[in-house]
Amino acid sequence: SRDLLLGLDAMLQDILAKEQPIMAVLHLAPVSEEGRAVEDILVSGELIPQMEADLTHQERQRAVIQWFLRWERVVDLIQALPMLTLAVLKGPGSVSSESLQLAVACDLRISQGDQVCTRFPARNTLPGVMTFQLSKHLVPTNASSMLMSTFSTQTLLDVGFTQSLDLVAVQERAALIPRPLLLSYRSLLDSLWNMSQDDLFIAVKAHRESLAKSMPAATAAAGGMGACKPGVDIKYSQGALFITFLSPSITLQLVEEIMGETADIAAKALYFLGCTEGSELVLGDQSKDLGDAWDSLLLHVKNLPIFTVSVMHGNVNGTSLALAQVCSSSVVVAGASLTVSELVEGRLPSAPLLEMVRTIRVGKMQQLVLLGQTLGCQEIKDWGLAHRLVGSKEEALLVERISSADDLAVFKRTHHIRQRVREMPQCDWPKNLSTIQADKIKAGFKPSQSPDASALYFETMGAISVVVINRPNKANAYDGNMLRRLSEMVSTLEEHSARVVIFRSSDPRFFCAGADKERISNPSAKDALLLESQAVFNKLAKASFVSMALLEGAAVGGGFEWALACDIRITGPKCRLFFPETTLGLIPSAGGCTRLTALVGPARCKQIVMCGDIIHCQRAVDWGVAQYAPEDDLMTFALELGSRIKARPDLATDLAKKVIDFQVDGDRSLLLERVSEAVLYQTKHQPRASIVSTGTANPPHKFTQHEVADLLGIHDKKMRGLFVASHILTRHLAEIDTEQGGTTQKYLLEKHLKWAKIIGTEAIDLALKRAGIAREDIKFLTVATSTGFLIPALTCHLVQCMGLSPHIQRADIVGMGCHAGLNVLQAASNWALANPGQNAVMCCIEICSAEYVWNKDANPGLQMKLAVTNSLFGDGSTAAVVRCDPEPRLGAAPLVLPSGRININLLGYESYIIPSSLDTLFLEWDDLTNKFSFFLTSDVPYAIGEHMPRMINALLDRFGLTKKDIVHWVVHSGGKKVLDSMVYSVGITKHDVRHTVSTLADHGNISSGAFLLAFERLQKEGTVKRGDFGMFVTMGPGAAMEAALWRAGADMAVETISV
Repeated sequence: SRDLLLGLDAMLQDILAKEQPIMAVLHLAPVSEEGRAVEDILVSGELIPQMEADLTHQERQRAVIQWFLRWERVVDLIQALPMLTLAVLKGPGSVSSESLQLAVACDLRISQGDQVCTRFPARNTLPGVMTFQLSKHLVPTNASSMLMSTFSTQTLLDVGFTQSLDLVAVQERAALIPRPLLLSYRSLLDSLWNMSQDDLFIAVKAHRESLAKSMPAATAAAGGMGACKPGVDIKYSQGALFITFLSPSITLQLVEEIMGETADIAAKALYFLGCTEGSELVLGDQSKDLGDAWDSLLLHVKNLPIFTVSVMHGNVNGTSLALAQVCSSSVVVAGASLTVSELVEGRLPSAPLLEMVRTIRVGKMQQLVLLGQTLGCQEIKDWGLAHRLVGSKEEALLVERISSADDLAVFKRTHHIRQRVREMPQCDWPKNLSTIQADKIKAGFKPSQSPDASALYFETMGAISVVVINRPNKANAYDGNMLRRLSEMVSTLEEHSARVVIFRSSDPRFFCAGADKERISNPSAKDALLLESQAVFNKLAKASFVSMALLEGAAVGGGFEWALACDIRITGPKCRLFFPETTLGLIPSAGGCTRLTALVGPARCKQIVMCGDIIHCQRAVDWGVAQYAPEDDLMTFALELGSRIKARPDLATDLAKKVIDFQVDGDRSLLLERVSEAVLYQTKHQPRASIVSTGTANPPHKFTQHEVADLLGIHDKKMRGLFVASHILTRHLAEIDTEQGGTTQKYLLEKHLKWAKIIGTEAIDLALKRAGIAREDIKFLTVATSTGFLIPALTCHLVQCMGLSPHIQRADIVGMGCHAGLNVLQAASNWALANPGQNAVMCCIEICSAEYVWNKDANPGLQMKLAVTNSLFGDGSTAAVVRCDPEPRLGAAPLVLPSGRININLLGYESYIIPSSLDTLFLEWDDLTNKFSFFLTSDVPYAIGEHMPRMINALLDRFGLTKKDIVHWVVHSGGKKVLDSMVYSVGITKHDVRHTVSTLADHGNISSGAFLLAFERLQKEGTVKRGDFGMFVTMGPGAAMEAALWRAGADMAVETISV
C-alpha cells in the first residue's frame, strides 16, 4: 500500500541519516492465515486495479510511473545504506516478487522456513526494474524459465540465499569494511552486467581514484610478508615461459619487470606458478598507483595472444585468483585453499575478481568477498574458479603443457574469439518497464551477449574451417566492427596455414544484406577513398587459402560483393543476388563492378548493375556466377569440394590461384570504383556541425548537503531529509556562507553578473584551450541563462571582460530554464553550418543561488516548496566549441587533423512542449520578500515520464534508428525522480545514465549546462568509439523537453587523403 511504502521510505531515510555504524537487518515475513498461503499485496491490492476503471489511459500511465518511482526509491535507499544489509525470509508462506526485489537489493539473504516464491501477480504491468536483479543470481540458461515460474525454497538456496548465518561474525566483519569501500564495491557489482571487461577496468580505476580521496592509503599490505625480497624467477623452457614469485610481496618494480618480459613474448605458452612459499600474493601497499599498475598487468595478460596458465597452490587469495581469471586456463593443486579478504584489508577488488560474478552469480560472490568464506580445492573447482584439480604442481604442468604445434594453432584460432566475447557486455536488460505487457515476455528473459559479440565466429568441420555470419537481426548487414573482425580472421587463417575456408550464414534466408544503413548514412568523399569494405574484401580475395561462399538466400549489395571476393560460390534454390546501389545514386564499389565483369562479361554486368536485375539460382549457374549444390545440401557439397582441394599439394593449388587471379587483376579498376564512389558520395554529402571541445567551471565555494541545511538553519526533519538524500552529495554555491544575514533582489542580480563573468570566462577559456584556438578565433557566441535578467545581455558583458572581437555575432537565450542548453547548442550548430570553418561557442551560465533564496519566515507549505529548490540546484558554467569543418578537395594537399580527440557530429534536434503544463516549473515574484522564487510541482517527473518517449521516438524515426542503436545517453541531471521517470518511460538502464547520476551527486542540478558535465565524464571514460550514436536529452520549464542526436566521427588522429 502507499502507507507502507511511505513508512518504509521514512524509516530508511532515518537509518541513512544516522552516523553510528549499524548493520540493517530487513525481515520479510510471508503472510499466512490458517495454514493457507497468502501472497503479500504490495501492489495488487489498492493502487493499480482502481486506476484501470477510473482513469484515462494517460492518467493511468502517469500513476503507474509514479508508483514505480516510489517503489524504486525504497529499493534504491536499501542499496544506498552505507552498511552491510541482510534480508531474512521467515516462516512458511508465499513470497511475492516484490519481497524478492527487497531481498535481492540487500547484500546478504537468509531463507528460513518452507516458502514458495511467485513470479508475478495476475496483472499486466511488470512490478519494477529490480525484479530483474534476481536474474543475476540465476545461471543464465535457467534464468528465463525460473523468472517466469513459481519456485521453492530449495531453488532460493541454489541461487544465493542461505539457511543461516552467524550474525555476530557478520557484524564483526561488517565493522572492518570501510563505508566508502562497501558502497564502491556494491556500485560496481550492480553495474558491471552492462559493461564490457575493458570498461570494467576503467570503472574500477575511477572508483579507486575516488576512494583515494576519501580513504587514507596504507603503506604496508595486510597480513605481513616476511623478510623475503620481492622478485620473480623467469625461465624459458621448451618454448614456454615460466614465472614464479619468489616472495608474496608485489611491488611496482616487480610488475614492470613482468610487463617488460612479456611485452614481445616469443614463447608458445606462459605459466604463472604462484609463490615458491605457497603463500598468498599481496600488493606491497594499498596505494592507487600500485593498484592501477597491477590492473594494467592483468589486462596485459588477458590480451596476450598465447596460451596462459595460472597454477594455484597453497594459500590462495583475491590477488592470485584475479591473475587466474585473466589466464586462458587455471589449475588448482590439491590442498589449496581460497580466502578473499580485499574489503576487510581496505582494498577494492580488481576488475577480474569482480567479473567472477558473471560465472558464480551474486550469492556466491557475496559469500566469498563479503563474508570471507574459505573454499577448499574441490570447491574452487566446483565453483568454476579453476578448470582442473590436480595432485601436484608437476602434474599441473604435465596436464596443461601444449606439446604440439597443432594444439597451439587450435588455441590461437579460438583465442581471439573468446577474448572478443569476454569484452562484450553480458546482459541486455529488458526495456520500457512501465509499459511491457506480460504476454510480450512469455518467451522469457535471459542474459545475453551484445548482438555484435558473435557476428562472425569459427566452426570446424573436420580439417576445414567455417566462418559463420551471425547478425540475423540486421539480415547479416556488416558494420565497421564486422569488417575489422573479418580482416582479423583472414590474417589468423593465413597465419595458421588454412587451406579451405567456407563462409556461411547462420540464417538460410540471407547470406549478407550489404552495408548496415548506419554505415552509409551521410558519407563523404573521404569515406569512399578509404573504403574499408573494398580493402577487406580485396584482402579476402588475395588470401592464400581457397574461400567458398554458401548462398542459400539473398546476397545484396555489399553482401554480393563479399561472395564475389570468394574463390567459389555455391548456390541453393532460394538464392537471390542483386545490386540495388544505382537506385540509391551509388555504384557497387567494394569490388562488385570489377569482379562481376570478370565473371559474366561487361554486357551482363551492365544489365545487373544498371538495371538492378536479380540473379536467381538458375541464372547464377548458367552465367557462371556460382555452382549448384545437388539435393540442396550446400554444406555437404562444399565439404566434399574442400576435401578434394585439400587432397592436392599445397604449392600447386596456391600457385594455380595466383596465376588465375593475375589474369583478372583489377587493382586499377578497384581504384576507379573508389574514385567514382567518392564523386557520388560528395554529391549526396550533408556537412555536419560538430562539438570540437568542451569546458566547465564552478565557483570555488563547495558545500555538502548537511552544510547547506545548517547554513539555512533548516532543522525540520522532513525538510532536512530533502538535503541528506543520497542522490546529491555536494554542490557549488557562490557566497551562500556569507549572505545569510539577508539579501535584496539587487544584490542577487549583481551576484549573478559577477559570478557569471568569472565562471563563464573560465569555461570558455578551457574549451578554447582544448580546441587549440584563441579568443580572437571566436566568430559567434551564444549564451543561455535563466538565473538573472540583464540589459545589456550577458554576451555583451562577456565580450567586454574577455576582450573578444567587437565584430563577433551574438545570441542570448534567457528564461528557457534547464533545457536551454540544447537550444544554444542548436543555435551554435546552425551558425556553424552556415559559416564552414568558423568557430562558434555556446555557453550555459547559471548562478542558481542568485535566483532563489530561503525564507525562514514563510508558512510551512511554502517552506517545503522552497526547500525542494534549495536542496537541488547548484552553480556552474559549461561551454563548447562548435565548428563545421569544410570537406577537403579531392587531390588537395594532405589534410592534417588535430590528434587525440573524437569528432561529435550533431545530426538533428527535436523539441516537445507538454500540453497544459505551464504551472509545473515556474519562476514567481514574492511580494513579501521582494524577490523571485523558483518552484517545482510534484507532477514534474510524471509529466516528463509520460511524454518523453514521444519526443525520443520522433527523433529516432527521422533517422531510421531505434533505441537499441543509441550507445550513449547523456541526460540533464534534473533530479532523481525526473531521471528515474525517464529511465522507466524511455526504457533505458541505470547504467546508461551513470554519468548523469554521478554529475547530480557531485554538482546537483546546474540547470541548462548540466548535460555537458555528464558528457565530459563520458569523454573522460574513453568508451566513445567511432560510429557510436548518442543522444543528449534535457528537460525544463514549459514543461518542455529537448533532444539532440549525435554520432562519434573519425578518431581525429593524423590522416592523409590523396587520389
